[in-house]
Amino acid sequence: MRRMDDHTDNGGRTEQTIGTAAEVENRAGQAWHPGQYAPSPVPSDERLWPGELPFTAFGQLGVDRLDLRVFDQDQWWVDRTGTPHLLQDMSVEYLGNVIEFLLEHRDGFYADTIRRWFVQSLGDQLLFDEPGGELLAAVAGGPDWDEVAPEEWLESTPLMRKLRRSVTVEP
Repeated sequence: MRRMDDHTDNGGRTEQTIGTAAEVENRAGQAWHPGQYAPSPVPSDERLWPGELPFTAFGQLGVDRLDLRVFDQDQWWVDRTGTPHLLQDMSVEYLGNVIEFLLEHRDGFYADTIRRWFVQSLGDQLLFDEPGGELLAAVAGGPDWDEVAPEEWLESTPLMRKLRRSVTVEP
């Protein structure tokens, strides 16, 4: 089994990442089986396309490529090297750095997410003969994309909501 490297945050402290695949799944409350990925917290991963890997195939896109499904869940952050970090184990400083990074790049992530949802919707219709979740949300009265600003989108994602809650200190 491969052990992930330590991560050093901007404060100069070393923060342990998640370790072996077995440790990842045990810490996530799941049993580990060789050759399998940790259960994905991303709802759309319940129905993967042929050849598509789950979100928890961490690092599958390579260095400096963010899997946009990270926004659809509230358990993991995946750094630029593809190394996953459980949010609950990250320091407040590291969580703050992630928030700043997401805010700095939100317009690009928003545009990429719109493209992803469009492709996902078309693919779901072609592969499964069913409308995608985004189309169903629009039919149910959800806002059109031109009614949602990048700031609103980012702040509404499960990832950002969890990050904000994690850095808020209770009085």
